[in-house]
Amino acid sequence: HHSLAKLGLPVFGHPGGGFYMWCELPPHIDDKHLSKIGAAQSILLAPGSAFNPDATPRPPAMRVNIAYAGDARFARFMRENDATFARPK
Repeated sequence: HHSLAKLGLPVFGHPGGGFYMWCELPPHIDDKHLSKIGAAQSILLAPGSAFNPDATPRPPAMRVNIAYAGDARFARFMRENDATFARPK
């Protein structure tokens, strides 16, 4: 959870166990596209839109495996693709 917070990615829902957390993405991000470019770099993301079969308008989001949330490659990928709310220092 703290690794996502460092990236400025708000986690929604209370993490109460399990292997995944959900976080919101900036509004300009296409979660499906982000997932595709991540897969090409061996970074597997689950786009939130895949879990929204009725296509109800919602902010972009993704499901993150907690085992990889602290991985430096994940953080670098998210920053390089402007997929965080964190502002550069």
